[in-house]
Amino acid sequence: MPTLAEAGVKDFNTAPWQGVLAPAGTPRLVVNYLHTQIAAVLKTSEIRERFALQGTDPVGLGPKAFDEMIDHELVLNSKVIKAVGMKGD
Repeated sequence: MPTLAEAGVKDFNTAPWQGVLAPAGTPRLVVNYLHTQIAAVLKTSEIRERFALQGTDPVGLGPKAFDEMIDHELVLNSKVIKAVGMKGD
């Protein structure tokens, strides 16, 4: 079995991430409000301590940066799927 680099997939990061998504078409004002509220909670010491106990570092990307990260992940993961010949059942 080749490594991802040997299979033609360079700079692949397998670190897991989590995020909060809203349904497609949610008004941008609502998305921005939710982000503001969630980001404020992620900055509290209690939440940061809870995440640290789980080995996680909350980041709280803004909506645009999170959209871009998801787009990047989709492109990268599709390359991995093609490179290793995976097929859906």
